[in-house]
Amino acid sequence: MNNNILKKGSLYLLLLALIFSFSSCKKQLDEVVYSQLTTDNAFVTQDDALAAVNGLYANLHSISYRQIFYANDLPTDVCYKQNLPLEILKENDLNMDNDLSNMWTAFYVIVSRCNTAIDNINKIPDEQFNDADGNATTLKSRYIAEAKFMRGWAFMELSNLFYRIPINTNSEINPAEELKLASIDSIDNQIITDLTYAAANLPGSYSAREDAGRPTSGAANGMLAKAYMRIAGRERLAGQDGSENWKAALQYVNAVISSNEYSLQPSVLDVYGLDDSNVATEGLARGLDLNTDKLYNNEIIWAIRSNGDGPQGSSAVGLVFTPWSFDMGWNLLNLPLEFAWSFNPSDTRLTKLVVTNYPDIYDPTGKFYSYPPTINDVGTMYHEVKNADGQTTEIHYELTECYTLKYKYQNTGQYNYNTANNVIVLRYADILLLKAEILNELGQSGEAVNYINMVRERAFGDNTHDLNASNLGDQDAVRSAICDERAWELNNEGMRRPDLIRMGLWKDRMGKYFDAIKTKYQIKEHNAEVIADQDDPANAPHTFDYSANWKIYPSSSDLTDNDPRRYFPIPKIETDQNPNLLNNRPGE
Repeated sequence: MNNNILKKGSLYLLLLALIFSFSSCKKQLDEVVYSQLTTDNAFVTQDDALAAVNGLYANLHSISYRQIFYANDLPTDVCYKQNLPLEILKENDLNMDNDLSNMWTAFYVIVSRCNTAIDNINKIPDEQFNDADGNATTLKSRYIAEAKFMRGWAFMELSNLFYRIPINTNSEINPAEELKLASIDSIDNQIITDLTYAAANLPGSYSAREDAGRPTSGAANGMLAKAYMRIAGRERLAGQDGSENWKAALQYVNAVISSNEYSLQPSVLDVYGLDDSNVATEGLARGLDLNTDKLYNNEIIWAIRSNGDGPQGSSAVGLVFTPWSFDMGWNLLNLPLEFAWSFNPSDTRLTKLVVTNYPDIYDPTGKFYSYPPTINDVGTMYHEVKNADGQTTEIHYELTECYTLKYKYQNTGQYNYNTANNVIVLRYADILLLKAEILNELGQSGEAVNYINMVRERAFGDNTHDLNASNLGDQDAVRSAICDERAWELNNEGMRRPDLIRMGLWKDRMGKYFDAIKTKYQIKEHNAEVIADQDDPANAPHTFDYSANWKIYPSSSDLTDNDPRRYFPIPKIETDQNPNLLNNRPGE
């Protein structure tokens, strides 16, 4: 993004907003001559306002196709792609990362469109929003609320990424002005102001499925809870009393729960609209089907929706998380073995949603892939099966990562990259775990564990794996258990890094992750040497050196509670144009 996106690009952004209108626009808009549009004649009617609001959603797929996962999951303990700068926290390369730069631009485009919509919808006379019989409606305030929700959410995502950011809420800002980084308090205040208006003026639900991608009051309340929780988390890290902000967050979490709009789905597959009834006959790669009705289930509070039937409004997110050899995916993001090993083997979030073993889709009888089931098995899984003539009939390869099925690609073999997968931004299981976290911080650990168990009982099918507060220990131990539960439940849903920061566990979890990677490669060295000595005793002892694979990561001893690497530097293309944007992160 260049600074003009933050400035007076109002007409340009308005044109984009009108061009990229939503499918839920019920009325056929009158033809508009775009070359003659100005802010004076573009915002005249109710339809003009709707078109502008619809345009706020136009580039959400560009954010959620892979960038949101690259920024919030890849730099943590639940996501993996070998040697990418974001994954290894390579400080010198982060400000050059294209995905971060694209996210900066995309979110500020949303902010600018919101500013244009808010400023100009406010100017449209109220009577333009009357119904066909001339009766007043709440449409004007609803449209403004949608824009304020989107702006508040965009500011929160930007601050979660970059910490201190510029705040601009004026569509008529002077183009010559170079915006400066706002204080974190003013950023929080703007987020809360926008989301509070949204919560008060958005409906609890929409009657038409085409409107499912619009935010509701439940979505705004959930985001408000997160806004207050991130403030309280910073206060705890600073040794301050955050109880007032935890109490505020509890108010908004309770508003979501008491609305009775949402509930947990019966199974983890239902959350993502998946149906495994054909897996037994067709295999996991081709038989795990999308059920389009389940895609609109009531666990989802807000999601970036996708239409897989055409090129517009479609996302390719289904290709990101699995490899070509499994279902012809693009293998852009994986699950670390260390994370897969952390699951209880009976947890359906592992058995139903993680690929650990599979036949090659091109050679399903001759090539097989399996993960090492424990850390001690690393380096031992490869083997060949030979027939009586000594010919190799099967090759079993060892996986160095696993794969999530939350966004299962449905068009295997068709070379059709339009997928119908949701990218869920907020769901009810998240809310329940947020309430557990808040209650624990307010000294109610026993009640907090009840909310963790609601989520666990779905994952295990019964209460036999429920947690017990007295067995867990003190507040810190319960917080750690909640952190683990959020990883198992919400991994690769774009929230792990903000979770670790808010909970004050970034240093702890990242340090343990980096140490586990080192241990894994040391065990792999040992196992490789043992196998080589057995296969070739004449040249024993054999030596292997895999240290380069773990030395590329930061040392756990180098991490700090206030580590700048918890956040990202603002992209260099931005700071070169505006030096005011340098040094945006705490601790640098």
